Amino acid sequence: APTPTPLPVYPMEQGTSYPEIERLINEFYTAKVKRDIDALNALLTDPSNGYTKDDLNSKMEYISDYLNIKTFVKRSFREGTYIVYVYHEIKFTSIDTPAPGLAVFYVVTDADGKPKVFSGKMDNETYDYYQERANDEDVIALIEMTNKNSEKAIEKDEYLSYFWNSIKEYEEKITGDETAEGSGNVE
Repeated sequence: APTPTPLPVYPMEQGTSYPEIERLINEFYTAKVKRDIDALNALLTDPSNGYTKDDLNSKMEYISDYLNIKTFVKRSFREGTYIVYVYHEIKFTSIDTPAPGLAVFYVVTDADGKPKVFSGKMDNETYDYYQERANDEDVIALIEMTNKNSEKAIEKDEYLSYFWNSIKEYEEKITGDETAEGSGNVE
């Protein structure tokens, strides 16, 4: 049998190289902060798999804003598909210091050529490819930078530290995983 050809791996690029994806991500976070369920779900490939009002209110209960949003884009192996890493600083209600975080999205171009946040079920090949990108050097560097910024913010603000530790303890109780990381887990 022939040896399968490995799927291509592309370098990470600044989101400014993809203004339409940058706009999508900014609209996504603006809709989340405004708790605009219709605007948020309109940005998804399958709005029926989108947010409910209760889900969004629960996710945003302690978040007042997302600041310093920066997008980093890796083309995926299919034309018109992208893995988008979003660095942001989460402004929690009643805490002065924003908390650095990192979110990842799979973005696909729809029939009209507009990017949308993928909200369906990935096939195995796409899922494996998407997961494997977390092992790419440029992604690891972005994760490490986010974690360092998070550690600095936590060291600087005792209220943020207390809040983060509360989140970690809660995650550990739910998952039973003592290695649960507090940083980068909030969209």
